[in-house]
Amino acid sequence: METQAEYACHQEDLASAVSTANLAEPRAQASLRACPFLIKPTTLLLCRHGESVGNKSKRFQGCIDLPLSDMGRRQARCLADSLRRRNIAALCTSPLARARSTAETIASSVGVALKVDQRLTERHLGKLEGQRHEDVRMSSPEIWRAWKSYAPLPAHANAEPEEEVMEH
Repeated sequence: METQAEYACHQEDLASAVSTANLAEPRAQASLRACPFLIKPTTLLLCRHGESVGNKSKRFQGCIDLPLSDMGRRQARCLADSLRRRNIAALCTSPLARARSTAETIASSVGVALKVDQRLTERHLGKLEGQRHEDVRMSSPEIWRAWKSYAPLPAHANAEPEEEVMEH
């Protein structure tokens, strides 16, 4: 059985390792072995917003702030209902209306405050924003092929580069 001082020492070692994001540190590993109950597993759920009017009309959205469609509002309610039985501790969303509306529905259902985080805003898609998928496929086949193959978009699309998205 550990003394209170040993327990406090393990807490300090873990706190130091967590604050420096280094759980591989030998002292942190020893503390985890000695007191595995100090760290509880966290489950991260990522939920996509319900159908937006842009999705419905098959348009590239990016940063264009389009609301949910009627179907999207129904989808948000279904998602909220399915999450009600989970122990949700935190809820973050993009400030864009389609995501924020979905998250507000969930927050109301699960009883958790909603945090709007700018870093979760959709990637800026440059020339693609607001354009119908079919129009881009016909008028800009190089951009369309890149989009469909998950390749970087050509520079002339003026989209936010993937590397910048990941940095924010």
